This record gives sequence, C-alpha cells and structure tokens, in this order.
Amino acid sequence: MGVGATVASTPLVEFRLLGPLEVTVDGRAVPLGGRKQRSVLAMLVLRCGEVVSVDHFVDRLWGLDPPGDPGNALQVHMSALRRALDSARDQPDGPPLLVNRPPGYVLNHDPECVDAFRFQRLVAAGRSRWAAGDGAAAADLLHGGLGLWRGPALADLADERFAGPEIARLEELRLSALEARIDADLALGRHDGLVPEIEGQIIDTPLRERLRGQLMVALYRTGRQADALRAYQEAREALLEQLGIDPGPELQRLEQAILVQDPALNGPERSLQHRPDARTEPVAHGPAAAAAPAALRRAPVLTVPAPATSFLGRSEELAQVVALVRATSLVTLTGVGGSGKTRLALQAATELAGTFPDGVHLVDLSAASEPADVAAAIGSALGVPEVQASPLEATAARLAGLRVLLVLDTCEQVADGCALAAAALTSRCPDLRILATSRRVLGLVGEHVVPLEGLTIPADGAEPDPQRLMEHDAVRLFVERAVAVAPGFRLAPGNAAGVADVVRHLDGLPLALELAAARIRVLSPAQLAERLDTRLAILTGGDRSGLPRHQTLRATIDWSYALLDPADAAALDTMSVFSGRFDLTALEAVAGDDPTLDVLDILQRLIDHSLVAVDRLGARTHYRLLETIREYAAERLASRGGTAAARARHTAYHVGLVLASDRGRAPWVARVADAHADVLAALDRLLAEGHADLALEVAAGLGTYWLRRGALRDGRRRLERALAGVPPSGGAWAEASVTTAALAFEQGDYEATIQRAGAARTAFEAAGDGRGVAAALCLLGRAARGTGDLAQARALSTDGLERFRELGDAVGVAGATRELGIVARAAGDHALAARLLEQGLEQLEELHQFSSSPAAGSAVFARERSRVLVELGRVAGESGDLDRAARLFNEGLGVSEERQNTLGVAECLHGLGAIALEAGAAERAVLLLCAGEALAGALGALPPPAERVDRDRLLQRAMALLPPARYAALVQRARDVDLESAIALAREP
Repeated sequence: MGVGATVASTPLVEFRLLGPLEVTVDGRAVPLGGRKQRSVLAMLVLRCGEVVSVDHFVDRLWGLDPPGDPGNALQVHMSALRRALDSARDQPDGPPLLVNRPPGYVLNHDPECVDAFRFQRLVAAGRSRWAAGDGAAAADLLHGGLGLWRGPALADLADERFAGPEIARLEELRLSALEARIDADLALGRHDGLVPEIEGQIIDTPLRERLRGQLMVALYRTGRQADALRAYQEAREALLEQLGIDPGPELQRLEQAILVQDPALNGPERSLQHRPDARTEPVAHGPAAAAAPAALRRAPVLTVPAPATSFLGRSEELAQVVALVRATSLVTLTGVGGSGKTRLALQAATELAGTFPDGVHLVDLSAASEPADVAAAIGSALGVPEVQASPLEATAARLAGLRVLLVLDTCEQVADGCALAAAALTSRCPDLRILATSRRVLGLVGEHVVPLEGLTIPADGAEPDPQRLMEHDAVRLFVERAVAVAPGFRLAPGNAAGVADVVRHLDGLPLALELAAARIRVLSPAQLAERLDTRLAILTGGDRSGLPRHQTLRATIDWSYALLDPADAAALDTMSVFSGRFDLTALEAVAGDDPTLDVLDILQRLIDHSLVAVDRLGARTHYRLLETIREYAAERLASRGGTAAARARHTAYHVGLVLASDRGRAPWVARVADAHADVLAALDRLLAEGHADLALEVAAGLGTYWLRRGALRDGRRRLERALAGVPPSGGAWAEASVTTAALAFEQGDYEATIQRAGAARTAFEAAGDGRGVAAALCLLGRAARGTGDLAQARALSTDGLERFRELGDAVGVAGATRELGIVARAAGDHALAARLLEQGLEQLEELHQFSSSPAAGSAVFARERSRVLVELGRVAGESGDLDRAARLFNEGLGVSEERQNTLGVAECLHGLGAIALEAGAAERAVLLLCAGEALAGALGALPPPAERVDRDRLLQRAMALLPPARYAALVQRARDVDLESAIALAREP
C-alpha cells in the first residue's frame, strides 16, 4: 500500500474494572444503564472470552429472591447491553461483542482490552524481569500496571452479591504489586519520595508487615534512623493491639540491622525484603461443589444418630474399618481431637447395619469419669436392668447368641474400663463386635487399631488447578463447609492457591478445616492462609511434646480467638465450666456481675464465629461448646486464674436452681432436666470440695427429679456419696436416706431399700419428725411387698397410713392407701384392692382441686395419680373388665406423658400390652410389652418379681402365636424406641 493511502481503523473498545465500571469506544464513554445491567456486564468482563451460565447470573444477581421469570429478566438486560455496545461501535455489520452461547452468554472480545487483565499481565511481566535481575524494567512494568487503577475496583458495584470476592481479590493483587514496585524502587535508590506514599498506604492497611519493613528501609536511607526504629515500634503496637502477636522474624531482623547500622541496608533489598511473588491469580469462576447430607435413622438405644453434615473422604479408612469389624472382635479408631474418629465410626456403623440383625448400639462415654461407668453405660444402651449381679455379667447374658455391634465413643478418659468391658464381653459373646473411638489404644490382645491422620491434601508446589484440587478430601471438605456458610463461595482459579495453602497449613484435620471454613464469610482463602501462617509461628515456643496435628488444631482455635474482642474471648473461656447445654439465664449468672457486659450480644457473636453451637429443644434454646473448644477455653481460663471464680458462680447458680421455691413443680423439673449435666457437676464439686452439708441438701432436693425422670443410677450413686460425708443423723440425712431408699426400690434392690428406709426411720424418730417416720414405714412396706412378704407389707403400710392421718398429711394418706390397695391386689382380693385404690384416687383428686399446698399440681401428685390409675387398670384387667382397664391405662398414659414420667409410661405400656394379648392382638402385645421393658430397663428400673413373671408369661403366650422371625422383628422394633415414639406406639389403633 502506497504512501498516503487511508485505512478504516477498527474502533478500540475498552472495559475498565479498576475503578467504577466503564466502557469506552475510542475513548468515548458508553451509557450502561442501571445497577443490574451494569452488574451483568461486569460479570461478563471478569470472564472475558468465557461462557458465563444463566444460573451463574441468576445466583449472583438475585440470590434467593429471583424474579418470576429470571431467564427472561436476564435476557432483557442482555438485549439492552448488546444494543448499547454495538451502537457505540458505530459498526452494525461487525461481529457482535455480546454472544448467546449455551448454557449462557460470552463477551467476545480480546482480554487485553480489559484493564484488570492488562494489569495482571504487566505485573507478571514485572515480576519476571525482577527475577531476571532487571530492576529498572521491573519497576517500569509495575508502575505501568498500577497506573491503570482509577480508584477502588468496581467502586460503583461494591454492594452487589458478585462483587465482594472479586474486589477483595483485585485489591490484594494491587497491594502485592505495590509492594513489589516499592521493592524495585528501593533497589534502584528511589527512596526519597517513597516515605509519604508508604505512610499513606499503611493508614489503610496497617497490618501488612512488608509495607512496614519498606517504610523502615526508606526512612533509614533518608537519614532518619530514629524514625525507622519508631516505625518498628508502631508496627509492633498495631500488631499486638489488633491481632495479639509480635512482628514476624523478618521485621525483627530488620530492626536489629537498623540498630547496628548494617551496611547491607544501603544495598539491594533482596536480602532484607520479600521478593515479589511470581504467582498471579486468574479471575475466579467455577461450579458449586456441595453434597446433601446423608440421612440416618435416629433412635436413642439401637441405632446411631443422624450426622449434621455429609460424609466426605476417608473412603480407604472406611473400607478398612468395615472389613475389620466384620472379621474381628475389637477395632479401635485412634487419633487426636478433631481428626474425625466419631464421624468415621458412625458412617461405618451405618454401612454395617445390615450385618448385625440384632442391633447397632451407640454408647456415648463422653460423660463417663470412672471405669465402672463403662459397664453401666453399655447396659443402659442395651436396656439391661440394673441388678445386684455384675453389670457386665448381666450385659453378657443379654448379648448371648446375638449378633450386635457396639460403638464405644470417646473412650480415652475411661480406657481401662473400656478395656475391661471389651475383654469380658467379647470373650463371652463370640458374635459381638466392638468399634471404639479413643485418643489412645485400649491395649488389648487382638485389638485392631486404625490410626486416623488428616484428610488427603495437595503436595507442596502442586499446581493450583481447581479440578485437581477437588480430588483431595481435605479440599472437598473445606469447600463444602465454606459453601454452607457463604453460599456464593466457589473453588476457582482465583482462590485455588489460597485454598490449597489453607488445607496444607491445617494438615487436613476435619475440625480445623471446618473452623477455618467458617471464616470465608469475611476472609479470602489467601487471607486465611496468611493468618494461619502467623498463628502457627507463635506455637513454636509451646509444648513440643504434643503431636504436630494437635499443635495445628490449637493454632486454628488460637486464630479463631484472635478474631474475638477480649470480652468475647473471656466469655468463651468462662463457658468452659459448663458440662452440657446451658441457656442464657445460666450464662448470665456464670459470666459474672459486670454491668458493662452484654451477654446476649457476646453470645450472638460467638455463635457467628462458630465457636458456640445452638440446640433448639422445642420452644427452648440452649447452647454448648464443642469438646475441643471447651478444652482449649478451659486451659485459657486456668492460665489467667479465672477457673475458681467461674466454678464458684457455676456451682452457686445450679445450687439455687435445685433449691428453688417451686421445687417439684413442672417448670422446676423442666429446668433441672435441661441443666442436669451441670447440676450433677455442681453437686460433684460440692462433694469433692468437702461441702458435705450443702451437698446433702442438694442431693436430697434432686430426689423428686430423679424419681420422676427415672434417673436412678445417677441419683442413687450421688446420694450414697452425699450420705457418706455427714454423720448418720438429722433431718437432712434422713430425707436423703428416704430418697435413696425410693430409688433403690425402683431398681429392685429391696435389701438396700430396707437398710436405708430403716436408718431413715431411726433418724426421723430421733428428730421427732412424724411425717418422716410415716414415709419411711411406707417405703419399708413397699420393700416387703417386693420380697413377697405381703403380711409385713400390709402391717407397715397400715402403720404409715395411720401416722399420716394423725398428721393430716393428705398426700401421705393417699400414697399409703394406694400401697395397701396394691398389697390387696397382690393377695388376690380384687374387691378390696379396687375399693382402696378408688379411695386413694379420690383423695388425690380432692387434694389437687382444693389444696393450696405446694404439692398441688406438682410432679409428686402426677406420679401418685399415674400409679393409682395403673393399679386400678390392673385390677380391672384381672377381673375381666378389659374395656375399663384400657380406659384407665390410657388415662394414666396421658398423665405420665404430660409430666414426661418415663416409668409411668412404661407401666401403662405393660398394662395395654396385656389387654392387647387378651384381645388376640399378639403383635401389638409384643410391641407394647417390650417397649415398656426397654424404657424401664434403660433407666435401670426393675419391677417386682411378680410383675416380671407376669411379663414373661405374656411374652411366652405371644411368642407361641407368631412365627419366630416375626416375633424377633417385633422385639427389635420395640427395643428401638424413645419416650415419644413409645407413647405414639401405645396410641396406635
């Protein structure tokens, strides 16, 4: 082409993200419309040359509240943008910039015309030249890239859903490039004009140590050594105040170099400052990677609880565990806290359910503190009644001939007891399998140990490709948990390197990953990795004898603490004194009386930080700490000397709860039930610290609750300890003895009932307490009935009844009358039994209607009324009036349900089961009889021998009417019930 020829040039279309969104054609701005339309364009520009799906647009534009036809609304925006872009180019026949390409749209343009892409290219080139030793070229390229910024990225769209992560990513790239450019300028001796620029940047980003070091060097080179040292002190103060850490080793070395006027300070920076990072990050994109949680059947006795999250990774370990459990008696999963032992055990148990037709039982040992607790917990899970023989013997007898899997969870604090139980049971029951989780092995011959390390992680230096990263279990877990807290999060090229760094820093430990993922709402993966690096460095001076992964987990929690206000961290430490769930009232009492503390606000922040879990039980809300968090917080509390005071407040609150003025009423029972673990902890603390009198008072005060809820083992054990701590005399000692006797009676331990009730009678007589004497006599009468001595039972109960009448104690009269009616029924005198029981019921109803005593409307009344109704039902059934018997049992069931009286429900189920069998409904009879036995057995309750004989006789009759396989299936179903499902079963037509 000759000189002077003209060529029609192609208009230059540029897209600008580094500032407010702009589109220019040959330098002229293009009108872009409203925020949604501009957001659509920005998303296209960020993925220039790539297809952006319709789903991506809809999710980022409207989230959970899309328009009625989001696809059509998006198309309207696309059409308007296409017209604006094409008309601005003044080339209607040219190729369109905006193209519809399934499954979405693509901006068909050269990425070099996007300022953000051009910026990243220039920065990458500058880093390359720096690495090659060409500082001048590096500085020019970095200056050129930074010169493209017109202000904060996407400044006009900062509030849009899609923009936050992109803005954070671009801003991090800008800061990193700025630091690299300052390094290059310092290397070229251009320090004179850098001080004001760096100081201005530090105001906006005060925690970037690299900038602080560059300021120190620039100040030193301009002859301001004192100011350089002052800059170090300012850096240290900022880091301590905001993060609670000291400057890193490089900044500390730089301070020392300034102090000694190291000649190297006057030369190239590479020996003192970071070299610019050679890595660049492309624009973020990628599909969601979330899985729905697997559903597991939940029941308290014969199955494992449903997990809150899906099971990820550990496929090899899972296969190994499943194979080992099928082949050997004892398998133990070991590993540090947070390694996922329980989660793997539950998954293995779920997959093995079909292998164990007689049941898979979870035994939670987290509350166990003594070796003897293990046998009791296993027996409770299996519904074995607490008897005088060895609990292990009774459990072995129950398991004989059955193919059962026991999952013993959290064995470490009672490892000796677990070893003893496992050895005894597996030697007696060849078809039994035990899967244990423990931080240490149990040490048995034949034990197969499966140690758990972290989940699989990418190797150092591995390419941060999202698709390949998702092949690693730790990455998958982190991404799923991050999506759960930040639905817009995706693993993409722009954040893949940061995610890889995070999972490597945390060694793939599941709990650590979950805690870190919870921060994705406020930090990018790269920021997470940077902060985890800092926290890990702090731990180098700690206990080196601990496992590295324990140190890493501690670092994760330490980092979570560093994000808290001091008041929030202190409150979390204080929460460690709670043993179980707690409500806001309890927390306010234990937190102290500082009027400046807003406990509710603090609690909300801790929940938001995923450090406190929330349990909603019906209308009530409670809170709890994960065990690992609790242990860590307890250490912190102890380190600052706050444990004694917090425990004292904890004890005082729960003592007050037990001894409240409404003791025995339904609201009181509900409060004690919610806080039972902490009530027991407070009582144990009183016993351990020698507060014998107060411990006895509290234990006696809990008697009503323990009797009503059937907490027989816990109650009796602590009452016995409390009684042993004080002299055997006085009213409080006698009251506690009577309660102990009542609990022993429900357990079928009649000898202990007689001993304790007899001692209480003596103490009451010495104290002149006539009511106490009468109560002790009635308990002695009940024990005599349990042993079959009906004549003695009648004499003692009659004596007690007369004493109650003389005292005008209506509750005592009603109870003693009911007991005489039971004795009459046991003797076969149904007419007398019915008359006495009706009389007792009338007395209770009259008392409930007219009395203003605290017993009116109390749990005591409800329990007595339920007992009378059950006994009347038994009399009616034995007299042949099945319809009346059914009405009475159902009425008793309603009373027991209202007060959550488990023993009362069990008694009603027994009665209804007997009626069902008489009516020819053998299957229903088996379900009801075995469900009642399971409920009572789980509490350690043992009915009198006559009732046990009656139940066994009824089951034998039912078994004869049913095929063996069907009978076994019904028994299995019945044992797999909780209180609520048992009541529903009784109400089935």
